[in-house]
Amino acid sequence: MSIVAAVRHLETCLDSSQVKEVELLRSMDEALMRRLAAGTDLEYRPEFPRPYYRITKRKTYVIQGVLGNRTLRVTFSPGTSAAEEAELLELLERCAAEDGTA
Repeated sequence: MSIVAAVRHLETCLDSSQVKEVELLRSMDEALMRRLAAGTDLEYRPEFPRPYYRITKRKTYVIQGVLGNRTLRVTFSPGTSAAEEAELLELLERCAAEDGTA
């Protein structure tokens, strides 16, 4: 079973970066966020009224979202290939499968 319900293109920025929204079939939780962030830079703000996270993989993408939401926003760096975008979606599926929810 897949965790990704839909991917929508939101905008193309002046620097050619692509912004996309990923809709999930279930809410993002802390365990999934931490698995997705392994090997990247994670900024996590659990003290915010709506716990915010930002996952940065240098020169590839920035993922932003709020725990408990079913959507996340991904900004792909200029020059990011379609294969790298597909790798991110595959990573999301693998991370979700690790806890048996996908």
